[in-house]
Amino acid sequence: LTLDRKTGNVLKSWGRDIFIMPHGLEVDSEGNVWVTDVGLHQIFKFNSNGNLEFVLGEAGVSGSDQSHFNLPTDVAVSNDGSFFISDGYGNSRIMKFSNNGEYLYEWGKFGSNEGEFNIPHGIDLDNSGNVYVADRENNRIQKFDNQGNFITSFKNTETNQVEHWEVALKYYLGETDLSLTTWYGLNRTDTLNRKLKHFTHKQFQFQQALDTDI
Repeated sequence: LTLDRKTGNVLKSWGRDIFIMPHGLEVDSEGNVWVTDVGLHQIFKFNSNGNLEFVLGEAGVSGSDQSHFNLPTDVAVSNDGSFFISDGYGNSRIMKFSNNGEYLYEWGKFGSNEGEFNIPHGIDLDNSGNVYVADRENNRIQKFDNQGNFITSFKNTETNQVEHWEVALKYYLGETDLSLTTWYGLNRTDTLNRKLKHFTHKQFQFQQALDTDI
């Protein structure tokens, strides 16, 4: 759905009879719309008019090779059109592809050490190309360089597990560098209570709960 930002009215929509369970959503710098579907084990790229550009993965077939996914959760697109996929619920890896969908490399495995994941649930990039991964069941965000080398992690120690987390809600970031601002996220309890949690960047600690409709 494309909504009017002021009125909330639906301007246009697409995807009927395409998706089973759309999960991750990304709009790149050219207005293309990317969707991960955890039910189909696929990644879709649409142009700004909703026309399908390409699909990665085999519909309904999970896997862990270079051309298959297992419940992919999210996608993040670089300014040059290359993109990263967090794969995801079934696999514990981050994959990078060229702008035309060619597999380049990957990193990660199941675990709790640096560079390991237990459900990489969300992914985003900063202006320097660093990769931020919401490592959900490990209750942390990990930061990597563009090649997948571990830089640091931000552990949540003050609240319940962060589940519904877009590594940065771009509305609050204003499309700026992740390291220059604060982050927002939702944990399981607050999803039910419809509250938005506010965290500092440096310490990733709970600061306040905002009674905000979401």
